[in-house]
Amino acid sequence: MKNTSRQTEDDALAFVPLKKISTRPAIAKTSNLKTLAQLYGVCSKTMKRKIDAIKDKLGDRTGKRLYDIWEVEIIFSSYGTPTIEISH
Repeated sequence: MKNTSRQTEDDALAFVPLKKISTRPAIAKTSNLKTLAQLYGVCSKTMKRKIDAIKDKLGDRTGKRLYDIWEVEIIFSSYGTPTIEISH
């Protein structure tokens, strides 16, 4: 009688279907620095430098922690709209 509770080498190498991954452009919404950095795949220090380079377009940000939708749209137009991967 064969012991079926053990996994054989063939079972270990069995095909596991991969999830389907698609991409879509990110939507401009109110975001903080960390969220924007994650969208672009950089650290927040790098994102801060990129945003400082276009601060004349964004205007005075004294006391503001979040970037408004219109500011995020300016960032997207300056550096390109990032894409988000979606797995199904």
